[in-house]
Amino acid sequence: MLFNSAIISTLLFASAVLARRHSKHRKSHLLQHAQEHAEHATHGVQDSTNWAGAVLNAGDGTFFTVRGTFTVPHVSGQSGSGSAAWVGIDGNTCTNALFQTGVDLNVGENGPEYYAWYEWYPDIAYYYDDFSVNAGDVIEVSVAAFSRTTGIASIHNMNTGQERIQHVSSTHALCGQNAEWIVEDYEEGYPGSEVQVPFANFGAVFFTNTEASGPSGTYDSSSATILEIQQNGAVIVYTTIDGPDISISLA
Repeated sequence: MLFNSAIISTLLFASAVLARRHSKHRKSHLLQHAQEHAEHATHGVQDSTNWAGAVLNAGDGTFFTVRGTFTVPHVSGQSGSGSAAWVGIDGNTCTNALFQTGVDLNVGENGPEYYAWYEWYPDIAYYYDDFSVNAGDVIEVSVAAFSRTTGIASIHNMNTGQERIQHVSSTHALCGQNAEWIVEDYEEGYPGSEVQVPFANFGAVFFTNTEASGPSGTYDSSSATILEIQQNGAVIVYTTIDGPDISISLA
């Protein structure tokens, strides 16, 4: 039997679209608040179920850029577990959008896996093309908003010299209220049914050279709010801030 080439092309295109729609994807989420743990009641620490690290909170239009540097840790745990280290704009007091870039710290069937990505929430994350990451690599990441709906995400592997710059746009406008340096228990799944991945053992992530800037000047993490992850009633990730340096470690 002979088939019309136009029909075959249409069917192939439809199959490809369907596959994309039903494939699993990786996605960050806005800060999810947790009930304040008793040990944090008088320490000015904010509990979350998915973010640990530091966040600067200010008025609308305060932050246009965020940058930081971290060394990729060795990660361990069950196959399919993961975590992510990233910098971003918004996602805390501003819930309309979150512009971010970073590295996934995952465990696959054959051991640690590291993937560099960028995301403008509520869209899913996208991976940088041909960008390698390994434990011990020093990674510099930054996001810069040119407007409330356009910007660039950049990543630089200071060990290999690789660098990627990605222009990004969205219909979901930033507020410029939050600047953050985070380790996240991110989500994965089919569209509309994403769930948090089992949390991988990343040991500790140390952000250095933290900087956020906007029309009124430049800031570092020294005045940021501490975020720690609490799950099942226990704090599992702790954060300390020392000027422009942030330490995020598993309990």
